[in-house]
Amino acid sequence: MLKLTILLIALSTFSLVSYSQRMCENAKIEFSDLNLEKGKKVTIVSAFKTDEGYVVLKKEPIRGPGGWHYFLENFDHDLNSVSLHDISEQFENDDYVIGQVMKVKNSYVLFSTKQIPESRKEDLYVQKFNWQDNELSKPERIYSQPYEGRKRGINYNLGSSQDENFLLITIHPPSTGREKEKMIFKVMDENIEEIWSEENVELDEEDRTYSILQTTLGNNGAIYILGRKFRPRDRKAGVKRGPDEYEIVAITDEGQETTPLKLDNKLIDNISLFASENGEIFVGGYYRVEDGVGIDGIFLYTLNKKTGEIENEISDAFSKEFITEGWSERRVNKAKKKEDKGTDLGLRNLEFRRIVSHDDGSTSMVGEVFYITTHTYTNGSGGTTTTTTYHYTDLIISRISKEGEVMNHARYPKHHTYYGAYIYFNLNNELAIILNKSRIPLLDGDEKEMSKIEKKKNGGDALTLIQISENGETRSSGIIDYKNPEYIRFERYKRIAPDSFVIEENGKTEVLLKTYYGKGRFGIGRIIFE
Repeated sequence: MLKLTILLIALSTFSLVSYSQRMCENAKIEFSDLNLEKGKKVTIVSAFKTDEGYVVLKKEPIRGPGGWHYFLENFDHDLNSVSLHDISEQFENDDYVIGQVMKVKNSYVLFSTKQIPESRKEDLYVQKFNWQDNELSKPERIYSQPYEGRKRGINYNLGSSQDENFLLITIHPPSTGREKEKMIFKVMDENIEEIWSEENVELDEEDRTYSILQTTLGNNGAIYILGRKFRPRDRKAGVKRGPDEYEIVAITDEGQETTPLKLDNKLIDNISLFASENGEIFVGGYYRVEDGVGIDGIFLYTLNKKTGEIENEISDAFSKEFITEGWSERRVNKAKKKEDKGTDLGLRNLEFRRIVSHDDGSTSMVGEVFYITTHTYTNGSGGTTTTTTYHYTDLIISRISKEGEVMNHARYPKHHTYYGAYIYFNLNNELAIILNKSRIPLLDGDEKEMSKIEKKKNGGDALTLIQISENGETRSSGIIDYKNPEYIRFERYKRIAPDSFVIEENGKTEVLLKTYYGKGRFGIGRIIFE
């Protein structure tokens, strides 16, 4: 096993360069490779912290017949591997088709299906896996449906509350196409006991197309659905496609409540549903003016945790100065000429990513400018090659006070990350972002005045911490300089998986990173901010 561990108290100077560097103070960092036991690729199913250290559930593909080998690896507080358990026999059974593994509190829950040919039924089972004694409970059937011919397979989705105390199973029973689609919801606790369920839930409407954009489970066990509907186009009847309409459906053990989402004289362009760790429910995104093509501002709803009704509504327009920030004079003049002719001057390709809660009760709305370009090349023989490029550029951050007032809009021009991978979180009441970028901006020298030789000598990447204050001011500092001979081997960990997570306890902020570096190799890393 390749084992790498690093303990770093930053604020260092390096002999490789003649410039001093801005490094993060008091950041403790550790990395570790995950063992490869059977194959050449490994996938992290889940990772979480315990009193003894960390537990990672991983799987490796079985060559030939297919399927997975499952392993449970335990790490101590310094990310040293303590034990490794092959639990494949418990997870793989000829009679069951393994589905998904979910985490509820300190246990894993395994879902599987099994066909009963004699009764022509298919059953959905759930089992609880106790990582402490490496035992899997007996399968418990929670749902059954008949099948005909080749139409087999239970269509279900899984989710959990932010505090991981509750589990949500959403089942879509088969329909004939003549009847409305119905859903079944089951909410279970950490002991895999059903708290409550709701069957035959209908959201479709007679004359409108309905689609569920997001579903989330609150810390109180309530289900929230973000839905979109529109009237489809009918050429024969001369009916044009109707505008998109959005709504929140809150489902509890007491019933179902629907709340329409509307913005006066504005059109919703991008919308998402979020549940915060403390149980707050938000719906937010971006809007554009009618007949506009760009994004003109933000909106944010705070919902009642029980009914889903709107308790607080915020909207705010981006200023023209903010939209054109960083533009060249030529581009600004060109855009203003188009605006004079009626073309909207708004932000383009902005995707709403997440809401981050801060210590003072304020929140940050984080958006990312994301777009895709495709290029097709034709050679002399007539063969074509198509290349698709994913562009992850500026982050747009809107800070909103506890009282519901927009404090500022800020822009961080990150330009790109590796596969768009980065993590952001609250740190000392600021929005913190960890990503890999060029190390040159961390040097005290002026990059514009550096010669080509100096840029080449000082080039390379650094794991960087970006901090954006409540006033929108941005500063950056290094966490790891990969050019330092002592740490260059950790450059392989620079691709951060988006499902890394943050733990705040005992006055410290701990970031547990899932990292990867090609060919299915994963590692875990930890950064503790004192």
